[in-house]
Amino acid sequence: MMKKMLACVLLACMLMTTVLFAAALSPEDEEEMAQTSHSIPLFGCNTEMGAFVLDQKDYKAGTSALSYTLGTVKGENGEDIVNSGQASFAFKFEDTIGEESIDASDMDTLEFWLYVSDREALGAIQFADNSLELTSGGTCDVEETHWQMSELLAQCTQNGWNEIRLSLNLNKDSTATDWTRLNFMRWFFIGAKNLPQTPIVIKIDNIRLTDYTAQETKKATPLVAQMAEKIQKGLQDIPEWDAESADILAQYQTNYSVWSDTHKALEKEIRSWNAIAQVLMNEHESSVIFNRVRRYLRRYEEYLEEHPELAPEPDDTLTIGALPTEPGDDAKYHADLKMMGILIVLGALAVIADIGVYRMLRKKKNTATNA
Repeated sequence: MMKKMLACVLLACMLMTTVLFAAALSPEDEEEMAQTSHSIPLFGCNTEMGAFVLDQKDYKAGTSALSYTLGTVKGENGEDIVNSGQASFAFKFEDTIGEESIDASDMDTLEFWLYVSDREALGAIQFADNSLELTSGGTCDVEETHWQMSELLAQCTQNGWNEIRLSLNLNKDSTATDWTRLNFMRWFFIGAKNLPQTPIVIKIDNIRLTDYTAQETKKATPLVAQMAEKIQKGLQDIPEWDAESADILAQYQTNYSVWSDTHKALEKEIRSWNAIAQVLMNEHESSVIFNRVRRYLRRYEEYLEEHPELAPEPDDTLTIGALPTEPGDDAKYHADLKMMGILIVLGALAVIADIGVYRMLRKKKNTATNA
């Protein structure tokens, strides 16, 4: 009886581990494709179109993505087929969202997910022609706004899936496209030269127009308010640097390291924000405080250069830089490390459970055979 109970426990551990592994390695949650005040879906990539076929195993939203393989592939009879790009796909909005045209005048971004198996190899290919196009003329090349493949690849930071955001604002001043009645989209790349030996897989999914700035501003505003309060609490009591004041000089000599570390920690936290949050920060008094303290600390550092006998022990890690303009990835990095550690422990438990079950079953079989 005890052996059976132990076997059940081990099997339960295996099942639990398998479920946790599957959850950890499964694709990200599917994105919503419903129309909102800040988003208009154009195509969910849920049906074959042009030279693209459905991929129902690897996608970012809905139930599928569109996939195209650029290079030499095997045909049904084993023959080599060279895909050098075709008229990839095109659609009228009435065929995908059931509306003859849409008013995109309040939208500022064309967004979609793009998968590239080898972005460097794709960037080296020369196409006879290529273009991703939005038009209000009901067909291609009529009242058109377009982007080249190079503009898409510029946003591909990794092999695999990348979220692409193409600004509409750069084209809103043009009279070529009527943004109040947008109705057609096409993406094509033809006549590829310098194809690599290994075929390149290209996928696209969840094509939509968004008011990206409004979306991000709504998400960032509470975070900015919290950060502004933290800056004010942490830095507002640091006095203005004055080399002629013995009292101020004594305060800086005593507290410089603490003040510098505080400023550096806040700077690191700001680096983890997106660009929208950093822009919003400039609307708060805390941004003024942050930059003012940076200037004070720099002036004290200059003072120490002139009076090296007052300088503390050197600390190469201590730097006071400008207000950052690019987001960082520290939080995600530590989260990934934590998840990796959890997966390693669960994997070890699964192996132990497998060995235990195998030995018990083998012992049971030997006992039955000897009987």
